Amino acid sequence: MNSRCATALLLPLLAAGCANLQWQKPGADPAVLKHDLSECQDSARLRARNEAPLFGQPAPFPIGVDTRGRVVSGRAGYYETERALMENDFTRHCMGERGYKLAPAEQP
Repeated sequence: MNSRCATALLLPLLAAGCANLQWQKPGADPAVLKHDLSECQDSARLRARNEAPLFGQPAPFPIGVDTRGRVVSGRAGYYETERALMENDFTRHCMGERGYKLAPAEQP
């Protein structure tokens, strides 16, 4: 992939990274959103607490490929980082199952 293609692919991702995101679902009022998000976060918190690797010692996992095409492995990080990332993923999955999507917040 040339640098022009890579830049074209990365620009929308970078722009989205700077935007404030909010959960959106057609027809959902703020009270329903708040309730659904709270339930998903509570469930995700419990699940992540039980599934996160203890003491920052997860098994190595692939993080990329070197210049010869060999898989490069690494460690995921500390327990709290892993738990927080898992909690975020579980929350996003739960909200997605309920029909919500993360989208840039509308500016007033």
